[in-house]
Amino acid sequence: MKTLLLSVNARRSQLLISFILFLLFAVLFLAAQSIVKGEENGGGMQPVAYLPIVIDQSIKNAGWSELGTNSAREGGISASIQDSIDPAIATAPNGDLYIAWTEVITAGVNGRSDIYVLKWDGNDWSEVGTDSATGGGISNTNNHSLNPDIAISASGIPYVAWSDEQANWQIYVRRLNGLTWEEVGTGSASGNGISDTTFPSELPSIGLDSNETPFVLWNDNSASALYLRTFATPNWGELGTGSASGLGITGKMDHYAKFALAIAPNDRPTIASADNTSASGYDVVVRQWDGNDTWSIVGGDKIVRATDNTSLLTNDWNPELAIAPNGHIFVVWPDNLQNESYDLRLREWNGSAWNIVGTDVVHTVVTDHFRRQSIGIEIGIDGNPIIAWKGFVAPQYELYAQRWTGSAWTDIGENSSTGDGISDNVGDSDNLSLAVAPDGTIYLAWNDDTSGDDQIYIRSWKD
Repeated sequence: MKTLLLSVNARRSQLLISFILFLLFAVLFLAAQSIVKGEENGGGMQPVAYLPIVIDQSIKNAGWSELGTNSAREGGISASIQDSIDPAIATAPNGDLYIAWTEVITAGVNGRSDIYVLKWDGNDWSEVGTDSATGGGISNTNNHSLNPDIAISASGIPYVAWSDEQANWQIYVRRLNGLTWEEVGTGSASGNGISDTTFPSELPSIGLDSNETPFVLWNDNSASALYLRTFATPNWGELGTGSASGLGITGKMDHYAKFALAIAPNDRPTIASADNTSASGYDVVVRQWDGNDTWSIVGGDKIVRATDNTSLLTNDWNPELAIAPNGHIFVVWPDNLQNESYDLRLREWNGSAWNIVGTDVVHTVVTDHFRRQSIGIEIGIDGNPIIAWKGFVAPQYELYAQRWTGSAWTDIGENSSTGDGISDNVGDSDNLSLAVAPDGTIYLAWNDDTSGDDQIYIRSWKD
């Protein structure tokens, strides 16, 4: 039996060697044929033609496009040696896209950061006025300038508001006039700015009505309340009694809770906030200026969850707001915050009631900390909402988006709400900003630390 096994194994080895020699002969034969053909064609060995391997790039970044070279890779559009953070974007009536962000010049408590602004005209990125994205930018205060917000007037003039460390953190505002970023009224970007408060003022949100009147909303730390001022030449004043004094518009709220401002088609400012005025927790509340002297709660009360008709009280922070051309108000917020997830909810005010849009929970978002949220909402050219959010895919955060078609929530591109989403990078993507151009192009900007330092990235989607 042992002799038989040795014989079988020897036979197998001979067959294997013969097969290898056959393959080697075949390769040498093909090479010789190539040389012969090359000589016949007047040259040496000709390269072998291979069929190209086609890689489907449509699912990379969900199919969203960059705006110019490397707008969402490497150094992005900021390409700075320090951190570039907190982008805010807005589109002009002619379709131009404007972006403002915080550029860190020198890190640290005693350092400096400035506000930079660029414009995308469909072909190139360029500065907006003189030195808007170099040196001291449009702020240039030798202190920290943070958290810009930007709005574009009906005539295409950009306005930018930010929180400036000058005079113990005040709200500053500038607008473009030719090549110069000018103050909007005397002292709007110097001294105590438009806020003029004893304690720090933070996180401004700016909006413009059809008459190009600016409105600025911010968090005042002296009262832990929302303050708002509007500009009527030559001064910044309150809109209604106490809108920028005492307990402001909302009454006392949490220092960490965020808020949003939008201007309705009838030119009435509208705000969404996370109020903790009740003992039971946070409530999402939407208020609108009534045109006289009152900020009225839309619907008469806080928004409630339709499934059980109880108040949305479990850490309902950071609502975002958008208003459709027909006046319908859409508000989106993170609800039921846990350490590792939250529910993304959205409601529509149709003029008489708050209604669910599609499903009660649009998306359950994974996070590694309940305060690490970043969401956005805009209205598409069809009048329906588009939402974006930040989610955790270990070990980093990515950005996602969906839109309402009128009958369902759908992805914008391939897998824009799952997997690695739109950002699809190896670093953390954060502080998103969403905008929609008049032609329907959707823009998503954020800061991303893939390259090491945070840089400003942006992508777009066009149907």
